[in-house]
Amino acid sequence: MGEENPDSETPIEEQPPIEEEPSVEAQLKAKEQKIQELESELKWAKADFDNFRKATEKRLEGEKENILARVLKDFLPFFDAFDKAIDASKDIAIDDSIEEMKKYVAGVEGLYRSLNAILDAKKLKRMSVVGKPFDYNTAEVMMRVVNDDLPEDTVVQEVQKGWMLNGKVLRHAAVAVSQKSAPLEPGPETEPEAPCEDFSAQNEESAFGDRCDNRVPSDEEPAERTTADDNCQDIGD
Repeated sequence: MGEENPDSETPIEEQPPIEEEPSVEAQLKAKEQKIQELESELKWAKADFDNFRKATEKRLEGEKENILARVLKDFLPFFDAFDKAIDASKDIAIDDSIEEMKKYVAGVEGLYRSLNAILDAKKLKRMSVVGKPFDYNTAEVMMRVVNDDLPEDTVVQEVQKGWMLNGKVLRHAAVAVSQKSAPLEPGPETEPEAPCEDFSAQNEESAFGDRCDNRVPSDEEPAERTTADDNCQDIGD
C-alpha cells in the first residue's frame, strides 16, 4: 500500500445558503395584499351575479309581456265589437214603456265598464287619433278623403281602432286621412271658333236660281246667268 499524501485535501461539500425568514412586517403586508385581491375578485363576482340576475329578470319580464300581448291581441276583435255595440245602443231611442230593453242596455253598459276596468288594470288602452296629424308609428293609412278645411294628412276617420299595451303599440290604427283637392289645370290653348253662318236663307234663294249662285264663271261657261223669271213660262199663254 502506498503512503497517503498528507498534502492532499479532502473535498468539502458546499452547504446551501440559509434563507432568511421575512420579517413580521413583510408577512403582514403580503397577507394584506392577498386579502385585497380576494376582496376585488369577490366584488367582481358579485357584480357579475347582479348583472346576470337583472338580465334574467328583464328577459322573463319581456317574455311575460309578449305572452300577455299575444293573448290580449286575440281578444281585440271582441273588444272592437263591444265598442260598436255600445255606440249603436246610444243611437237607439228606447221607449220608457219597454222596461226589459232598458234593463238589458243598462246591464250591457255595466259589463262594458267592468271590461274597461280590467283593460286599464292590464294597461291596455285604446288609441285616440281622429283629428290629429297622421303618425306612421301608431297608424296605417287605408284611404284618403278630400277635405280642404283640414291640414294635409289629418286623421278624419278610424276604420279600425288602434290599441296600446304598456305604452307600446299592440295594433296600429287603420285610418282615413285628409288631402287637398287637386288644382284645376288650364286646358290647351285653342283658337276661337268662327261664328256659324245661317245658310238657311241662302238655301231658300238657291231654289229659285241665281240669288245663291255664287260660282265664278269659267271660260267654257257663258257669263250670262239665267234668272228664274226667264225660265218661268206664262201659264196664261
